[in-house]
Parts: sequence; C-alpha cells; structure tokens
Amino acid sequence: MIRTAFSIYYFLENFAKINIVNEHFKNIVISGTLLLFISSCAKQERENEAVNMNIKLTWTVVTNMLGGESSCRAAFTIQNNTNQTLGNSGWAIYYSQSPRDITNTPNAKAIIKHISGDWFTIIPAQGFSLAPKEQVTVHHVLSHYLIKETDAPLYPYIVRYDENGNETSVSRITDYKILPFEKPEQINRGADDVVPIPSTTRRYQENAVLSLLPENVLHKIIPTPVSITSPAGHLELSAALQIHYSADLLSEAKYLQEMLQEITGTKFTILEKDYTEGKAIVLQTEPVSVNGVTAEAYVLDISSVSGVSITGSDPAGVFYGIQSLMALMPVDFYILSQRKILVPTVRVEDAPRFPYRGQHLDVGRNFFSKNAVLKLMDLMAFYKLNTLQLYLSEDEGWRIEIEALPELTAVGGQRQHTSKDAAVLHPSYGSGPIAYEEGTHGSGFYT
Repeated sequence: MIRTAFSIYYFLENFAKINIVNEHFKNIVISGTLLLFISSCAKQERENEAVNMNIKLTWTVVTNMLGGESSCRAAFTIQNNTNQTLGNSGWAIYYSQSPRDITNTPNAKAIIKHISGDWFTIIPAQGFSLAPKEQVTVHHVLSHYLIKETDAPLYPYIVRYDENGNETSVSRITDYKILPFEKPEQINRGADDVVPIPSTTRRYQENAVLSLLPENVLHKIIPTPVSITSPAGHLELSAALQIHYSADLLSEAKYLQEMLQEITGTKFTILEKDYTEGKAIVLQTEPVSVNGVTAEAYVLDISSVSGVSITGSDPAGVFYGIQSLMALMPVDFYILSQRKILVPTVRVEDAPRFPYRGQHLDVGRNFFSKNAVLKLMDLMAFYKLNTLQLYLSEDEGWRIEIEALPELTAVGGQRQHTSKDAAVLHPSYGSGPIAYEEGTHGSGFYT
C-alpha cells in the first residue's frame, strides 16, 4: 500500500506549476515521488446500466448477546417482487460491509460469503426456491458487535446469470431498508454494557440543561484569538478604501482584493506603497509576538478613523489576519453582495497555539472531485488550518494519473462489479456496481 501525504502549509511559491485556487499554504511535502495535483477525470457511466429487478431487501441486527467473544447475529430478509421464482442458481446479491468473519447458520436457505476486503455475497443454497411475493430470512453470525447503522451493509445489488454462468444483468436493489436499532440486544455490547438506549425523550433530557449564550460572549472569529477588544464603532468598507501592501505581500493583497470583490461586487485598488494618511487597508510585515509566539502571528486593527491594518510577523500571519477580517463580515453579504459593508471596530492579537494544524482527506478510499478538494482547502484556510494530509492511494483506489503507467488509473481509479477478473477494482465502501455512478465515490482520479 502506497500512501501519498500532502502537507500543505502557506504559499506554493516553489511549486508554481501546481494548479491550486488558494495559494496561501506554505509548503507541499510529498511522501513518495508524485508532484501532481488536481484536475478531475470525467468518464462515462456504464452504457448498459440494468434496471432494478424488484427485489426487496431488509437487514437487521438480531442480537449482540451471544456470549463469549464479541459477535452478533444479523439477518437479511429477501422478498421476491418479480413475477418469476428465484431458484437455486442464476442470481447472487453483493454488498459492502466492514470486514468480518461470517458463520452461516445450519440449514440456511442462502449462504453469505466474504469475498475480499469489505465485499460480500449472498448466494442460494441447494434447494433454494422463492416464489413471487414470498420472502425468506437468512440468519448469520458475524465477528464483532454491530451497534450502529454505520455497521450495516451498504449498496446491495443483484446479479443475474444465464445457464452457462454468464452475467446477464447487474441491478441496484433500490428497495433496501436497514431496520432501526431499538432493543437493548441490538445496541448493547453484551450483558455488561451500561450505555443507555437512545431515545428522543432521553436526548431531550440530556439537552434540557443547555442554555443559549448571550451574543456579547460569542466570537465571530474561529478559532478564538488570543486577544480581542471591541471598542464601540464601525468602519464602512467600500472600494473607496485602497489596499496598500509591502513588496512581499502581493499574493495576500490580490487574495484580499478577490475576496472583497466577491462580497461587494466591486474591485478594490491595490497599491505597492507605504500607507501615509487617510483611510485605507494596509498589509505589512513587522516583528510581531503574541503570547511569546512569533511565527504566523498577526495584529488586526479596524478603526473608524484610519481603516484596516493587518500586521504580520510573516506573510502567513498577514494571510491569517485577512481570514479574521473576512470572519467579521456579515454572513448575509456572502449570499447577497453589497457595495458597502459595515464591520465592527476591533483589535485582534493572535498567534497559533499549535504549529501543526491538520486535516486528513482520504480520496483513495472515497474519491472527491477537484472542486470539492479546493473547497475544503479554502475552508481550512478560513479556520487557519495549515496542513492537508491527502491520501491518494489505498488498496481501494489509485487517484493520480501517471502517463507512463496508464493502468494505475485505468484499473486503480475505477471500482465496479466484477466477477471475471476484469481490469477494475471491486466495489468498496458502498461504491456499488457501476463506475462513476452519480452520488458514489468509488471511481475517479486526478490528472
């Protein structure tokens, strides 16, 4: 298993060839030899997506109280809503579930098998026969307790075969229901478990002690700055205020200009010169120390007289000061732009409590589009996170195109049903039988 970890922290100056919307992460450190990023590959879905075969499927946990080592009994109920009898051949049901050992109950009418990873199948036992409108329940024992719906099987589908064992159709079972976990034996992990049974009444009682905090103790800036003082007053932000920046802060000035234009609909002027007099937005780097921390420290001053001043110990500090300024904007203005914005007068002194502030995203197991990843990075910047650990390869998927090795993405970037060793990965994490199906996250890669 190869894992490619991206540590993204502030400005990508040394990696100008990488196409990223937000430049305000400092370094990219890549474990492995890949220096690539995101341009999603779009592919067509399977041409012949089969229709649902009118099979109703339910699943439930029967009990976790089996005694001995952690295990549970669960059950599938299969109802035949077709106009044909399901016999002891010609069909199989597949699904995803966290890997567990399976023990089938004696004389079961159908057999559950663990194929690989989190991929399982249900096949008919000898003598199986299910007439139209009839149903059958298949009990089985699994290793480990099952106490939450997140433990339940995902995305079941049925495959039909002809008399020679060749697949004739692959269909999602759309009428699939996970029965609620309501009984102690379904929720408790053995007889000694004292966790209370969830209920709306209990949830209400637990939350009854809560009360709303007064608005004056809430901070719009998250995480809460080291120091924030708010004298009475407001500043009107409009394009009449020019953005002054020092020579090392061009990227920050352009970023602020872009953000203000999104909110106000007007373009603010940016000037590389020292601030002299009058109202302006000033970006500058000077020695700053907050709580004994200098790296990424900043001071944000908003004055009704002089305007906005953001002073950082380094460009990263200025960038985080810009994020604090944006956090003070009225939320409504992000939805409907206004040419003039009133922001409260404030003085913020801040520095990070932790040098490493990370977010992990595993697109190897569950793929997300380029735009989704870039949106995540913007949100990370807003909340002053500085490290993105991006897993691009797992057993369940390879997500970076290498032109000299096209099989990596042609095979490793696609998950779908396969029973004949086709050049694809089998379904995982509920990705289902059809590659690139809308709403699933099994297939895709970055170029």
